[in-house]
Amino acid sequence: MQIDYDSGEPVYLQIARLLRDQIIQGELQVGAQLPSGNEMQASRGVTRVTYQHAVDQLREAGLVVTRAGKGTFVVAVPMLQVCRSISTRSVGLSRSAVMASSSTRVASAVTVPGFGTFTA
Repeated sequence: MQIDYDSGEPVYLQIARLLRDQIIQGELQVGAQLPSGNEMQASRGVTRVTYQHAVDQLREAGLVVTRAGKGTFVVAVPMLQVCRSISTRSVGLSRSAVMASSSTRVASAVTVPGFGTFTA
């Protein structure tokens, strides 16, 4: 994980992007535990508060969940924005359902009427 302090991009967004990329590439799989704030501080010199902001970004995107006293775990994998071209009327889904399904892939199978079953 490489952080560029001179890039102009906030450090917490760089960390969130780097972790998201690790999730996409399978380096952090569904069920994997993210490093703790203390581990990030010791290994990368990033403050716990900055790291927490990065984790908050991933949580808001629905990619991770945090369990008090246990840690933060990967629960979904971002996928390509393929569903945007499908008409919401043709598959019988609400617009919000299509938007949600186009931004994350949850570890399960999805059946779309008229298109079949897709596995995550």
